[in-house]
Amino acid sequence: MPCTCDFGLKHQLVWEAFVKVYSLHVVGVIPAELWTLTFLTHLDLRQNYLTGPLSASIGNLTSMQYLLLGINGLSGELPKELGKMTDIRVL
Repeated sequence: MPCTCDFGLKHQLVWEAFVKVYSLHVVGVIPAELWTLTFLTHLDLRQNYLTGPLSASIGNLTSMQYLLLGINGLSGELPKELGKMTDIRVL
């Protein structure tokens, strides 16, 4: 959303979307619905009891910048679709 500031400068309003499920004792697999939230830029699922592999659908999160998954029981190989996250800064 463009705007004009008092000094005549134009800038772009940046929207960031955060989901934080940090250390909430969540148990099980990551729900498939999470991979449909394509507007997410920050996802923090650290310190839970998440299990199973990461879905290839994780590649839908192309706006992702910070993806935090540590200290869980995730298994399997990392999906190649992670490469679609071209703006990722922390993984």
